[in-house]
Amino acid sequence: LAAGGTLFLDAVHELPVECYPLLEAILRGERATADVRVIASTTQSVGRSGQHSRLDSLLRTLSRGRIAVPALADRREDIPAIVGHFVHRLARQLGKTVTGVSPESMTRLEAYLWPGNIRELRTVLERAIMTTRSSVLEIDEDLLDEGQAVGSYRLVSPLGSGGMGEVWLAKHRLLARPAAVKLIRHDVKRGCRTISSCAAFSARPR
Repeated sequence: LAAGGTLFLDAVHELPVECYPLLEAILRGERATADVRVIASTTQSVGRSGQHSRLDSLLRTLSRGRIAVPALADRREDIPAIVGHFVHRLARQLGKTVTGVSPESMTRLEAYLWPGNIRELRTVLERAIMTTRSSVLEIDEDLLDEGQAVGSYRLVSPLGSGGMGEVWLAKHRLLARPAAVKLIRHDVKRGCRTISSCAAFSARPR
């Protein structure tokens, strides 16, 4: 489908492992393919994939033509233009009439650290547009929480820990009620902690 054009693979590290060798073979010209420019984005770097040596090999192949894109926090002057783009597109997709973002909200967006980068910005704007009843978008401070994200939850503060894992107070991206998220780790080494799974349940504040 992308013949004669460009194929963009977002978060290439999230592809199924069995796809890595095939994609690498195509990039190296070892398999017959159409004339396609491939651009792949990833937050991973060579040597950080641990047991996924196939991913390391793929990343090495991709890094031959590496394009470094600064994090959103390092190019805050681009935030108004990116916000305008997402607001226009998301409002149209959601059937809302939104003309822009209030000056106070834009100041808040520009000051935020954006640990989740562009994806987090899009998610914040989408949530705000879904709930707005005004043509001028207001970004509530609750949408900008600098805690660590785990799936649809954002960790707020630790509640306790034990030999099997940790329990955190968390907020869901869409649900109003607070939740407790338990992170279960399968391996604990000195100075290194690996989280294998998490479970969440609703929590009522006392």
